[in-house]
Amino acid sequence: MPSERKSERLKEILTFIERVEISFVELDVGDYAAYLADTKAQDILERNILRIAEAAAKIGFEDLETMTPDAPWRSLYAMANRLRHGYDRVDHAIVWDTWETDFLVLREAAKQALIRGKT
Repeated sequence: MPSERKSERLKEILTFIERVEISFVELDVGDYAAYLADTKAQDILERNILRIAEAAAKIGFEDLETMTPDAPWRSLYAMANRLRHGYDRVDHAIVWDTWETDFLVLREAAKQALIRGKT
């Protein structure tokens, strides 16, 4: 059942993205090679993908797609499922690509949904 607190969930998503950004600065993770060499960075990114996916699911994918039609919410949720159930077969290149390509889009989508008040 979709959350009645959509704006709070969107704010949580922004917080989770920010946690990765701050952690990557602190750990000096600026590229894929640095990410691949740092298991702490891998854990941070994977855990926050799971958190974002859960917050998105609590908002409801139909609502998210109405609020932010260009954001890859369902593909992020699919990534989270792969991390949950295939933790022993993680493709770090795909996880890194999710960070590099999807997180910026997700952040902007969440911000715009909050600004427009469609929550």
